[in-house]
Amino acid sequence: MATYCKLGFVGMAKSLFCTVLKCGLVPRVYSHNILINGLCLAGSIEEALEFADGNNQHGVEPDTVTYNILAEGFHLLGMITWVSEVIQGMLDNGLSPDVITYAILLCAHCQLGNIEKGLRLLKEILGEFDIAVWLFDEMRSKIILPNSWTLGAMLLGLCQKGMLLEARALLDSLILTGYTLDIILYNIVIDGYAKYGCIEEALELFRVVIESGITPNVSTFNSLIYGYCKTRKIAQARKILDVIILYGLVPSVVSYTTLMNAYADCGHTDSVNELRLEMKAKGITPTNFTYSVLMKGICIGRKLEQNNQVRRDMASE
Repeated sequence: MATYCKLGFVGMAKSLFCTVLKCGLVPRVYSHNILINGLCLAGSIEEALEFADGNNQHGVEPDTVTYNILAEGFHLLGMITWVSEVIQGMLDNGLSPDVITYAILLCAHCQLGNIEKGLRLLKEILGEFDIAVWLFDEMRSKIILPNSWTLGAMLLGLCQKGMLLEARALLDSLILTGYTLDIILYNIVIDGYAKYGCIEEALELFRVVIESGITPNVSTFNSLIYGYCKTRKIAQARKILDVIILYGLVPSVVSYTTLMNAYADCGHTDSVNELRLEMKAKGITPTNFTYSVLMKGICIGRKLEQNNQVRRDMASE
């Protein structure tokens, strides 16, 4: 039955389960959980709930694992408010949450932007330990690792709240567990550093990416450009455009617009126009924000001819 579910043949797993019942055998809760998990992975969360509710008819009580499976099923479908409902049902039935329950709750709160609530919940249970490290040490000991989507939600939630030390601790914990990180997870933390002006930390993590043999993408470099611009190191930000090309990538409209905005804020209108022409030569289509940045630079520099040219470009788009 577990093999059928892993292969995505949930219907065959259900048929096998029904056959067992018809033979007068009562599967243990472990078998029930396998089928519930298969239904959740297939996106059939309502059927999984009905099946879990029907366990009592067979004299089988759901356990903590049952509720964890259902909670994660709702989490993966983005039905975050239902996660708490399921876990409350677990508590109402006298069951105790485990490390997986806490991990699912934390991820759900992160996705809703309630990172403080999630961390407060864990602190009530754990005291003042390093939550991120504890959580993943526990998960490693149980040979359980969340997927990239879940990790991304946790990292993003921490970074958005300015909890960069915690985000980095979480990232380092994952590396220690032997988890294979992708560039998207690294990008989340690099971007978090950049947005708070921590360019040195962003560069240090970028070096970790390179040393790990992971190929950065345009989003990685865009974050570095933003970080340099945030700290008024525009010359270094400008050099990143060349680095992007060295990696065989093409700078995006975000790459150029971020730089242009920094130049405009500093009154370097000629540099703004230079980047505009470079964008045009490469066939990169400006966005509305790009045009607003261009107009800002022109107004600061009082460049009438450039103003007319930008208006003509906008009209032709």
